[in-house]
Amino acid sequence: MTARNLFDLLRSPIEGSPGNVAIVTPDGQEITYRRLGETIARFARQARAHGVAAGQLVAVNLAHPAAVVCMIVALSRIGAVAAIGDKGRNMIDAGVKLDGAISDNIDYATEPGTIRFDQSWAAEAGEDIEIAGEVERRHAELAFICGSSGSTGERKFFTLDFATQIARLTLQDRMHGTVHARRLITPGMSAMWGFQNGFRTLRSGGLLIFPSRNAAHTIGEVDRLAIAEIMTTPNLLIDLINARTDGHKLEALKRVIIGGSPASISLIERARLRLCPEIVSAYGATETGPTATGTFDVISDRPGAVGKIADWVEMRALARDGKVLPEGKTGRIQIRVPDLYRPSSSITAGATGSPYDEEGWFEPGDFGWIENGILALEGRSTDLVNVGGNKLSAHRLEEFTAKSPSVVQAAVVSRKNVAGFDTVCVALIVRPNFALPLLDERLSRRIGKITPRRYLVLDKFPLLPSGKVDRQKLKTLFATVADHGTRILSG
Repeated sequence: MTARNLFDLLRSPIEGSPGNVAIVTPDGQEITYRRLGETIARFARQARAHGVAAGQLVAVNLAHPAAVVCMIVALSRIGAVAAIGDKGRNMIDAGVKLDGAISDNIDYATEPGTIRFDQSWAAEAGEDIEIAGEVERRHAELAFICGSSGSTGERKFFTLDFATQIARLTLQDRMHGTVHARRLITPGMSAMWGFQNGFRTLRSGGLLIFPSRNAAHTIGEVDRLAIAEIMTTPNLLIDLINARTDGHKLEALKRVIIGGSPASISLIERARLRLCPEIVSAYGATETGPTATGTFDVISDRPGAVGKIADWVEMRALARDGKVLPEGKTGRIQIRVPDLYRPSSSITAGATGSPYDEEGWFEPGDFGWIENGILALEGRSTDLVNVGGNKLSAHRLEEFTAKSPSVVQAAVVSRKNVAGFDTVCVALIVRPNFALPLLDERLSRRIGKITPRRYLVLDKFPLLPSGKVDRQKLKTLFATVADHGTRILSG
């Protein structure tokens, strides 16, 4: 059967295994596949009752991850376009022409068309999973809008037609397979990567769980519910590793997939020791979908290696003059994927355009090299700290700092000081035995003793919905720290 909308892709487990548990929510509620179907149908009816119609663009701003998944599918059933990845006000400011928003936190209630999501949307047991006027989506029609991670501070939103939305949902299966269908997914369902993998878990009839109240409880749920696969980011992986105790057997856990940003070899080694042997590094972008993956044996002996480039992906490295570099030479990475996987357009700063050049190449802003089908990264064009003409890679400085035994995690950003020079700003999560003078001495040998630097010690890093570090927030926090100074923030 050809899928008319997203709900048709979930029909098989909803109708074939209605009593199986589909989702365990962060508060421990178990949602069966039958209940999942009832909830999606209820959301579709309620949205229509509140005036949502086919073709309308509706922001989904809901705190509960299961509600986000159900709402996106419900809007697909009635022909509306779900927009995820940010607040409605930010979407409008970027140029997304919203017709309304469905929210359980009315922080932009003054906007026209905001619909309050509350307990009245809850489905009754036994509700019909069918709805009147089920919409059949056309392949070329706008079906979905998603935001990028926003790690650069520039809000970007991408439009996907229905054919691309379906293709992207199946692309993760093509990259990672369908063997492990009991998954913990830590990126929010409002992030493209999170939703895609949450949806494919349900489509295959698996069990989907989300992070719960803290890392200790989450790793306990992974153990209790026999979760076989974790999909997470480096920042949240560290929390899970630290929360694992000898009491957590994790006998069912077979694989951990790390995405969102590069993971250091030392972090991957810790994950292999504390969680499970198979740790996979994944690389991709909202503009391209997943493009490369690497297991430990592929990347461990190649500094900066991310993984093997997928067979449907083209990659190249360019020199400063735009010429294509030979294998093994570092340059600006460009990616090209088939048209089917590309968003229709990008929206940012009030303008609509394409993230690709005339030949279909996309430039993610990464520096790296390619050799024998393996992609390795040296850093990002936006993470270079220019100190007196000496350009330092924030990514490499993070890896260097994180090797200190007393450092749990490091994030490096740059900020101009009063003299107009870039300052190396190092945010840290540390262990009790941490001694800043030792770290500072070690770092000064790497970057130079006179290089201006600032330190910020935190309990946890601010994160974006995708699970990446919110570097713009870190830069704001560093405004309160003087050059060669340190500030400790807790709570």
